[in-house]
Amino acid sequence: MGRRSTYDPEKHLPFVKLLAEKGCTDREIYPALGIGEKTFYEWKNRHPQFAQTIEKAREKPLVAVEGALYRRCMGYEYSETTLERNEVGEMVATKIVQKQMAPNLTGIIFYLINRSDRWHDTRSAQKELGADEIRGLIDAMALTAEEMAQADADVQKYRPVAIEDMKDVSPGNNGGNGNGNGE
Repeated sequence: MGRRSTYDPEKHLPFVKLLAEKGCTDREIYPALGIGEKTFYEWKNRHPQFAQTIEKAREKPLVAVEGALYRRCMGYEYSETTLERNEVGEMVATKIVQKQMAPNLTGIIFYLINRSDRWHDTRSAQKELGADEIRGLIDAMALTAEEMAQADADVQKYRPVAIEDMKDVSPGNNGGNGNGNGE
């Protein structure tokens, strides 16, 4: 029988916080820690700070996704840059065009159904919601340029990364094979 993995808050809390902020699931976190599933859930049950760190850190990407959904619901403007090679083979911007992303009706309905008690019954929402009402909602919820910039910054700040990109920041491999007993 192998030795049990030892929970070390100084080592493990910052690492699980980072992984959870990047959108990693429990099934992605415990192998990155070098422990098994059973040990991971034991730590969550025995160490409230461990579980709370993960739960709180998962709020950041959720807020970013909510902001991105809201932005898609409302529509937005963006710049599209055309790049071409010049005479010496360097890529240079040749044209910058301002474009509009139209509001997304499916996103609006999804947002309303999940964020407002008035919209939980989708059948009544679909029957009562006409084009004029949708336009009114879009106009009423229009974002200012500053709010759009903040939404853009939030999306970029909390963009998830692949677990493979996280290997360099691992708190140290304790030789675990992922079976939960530290072997």
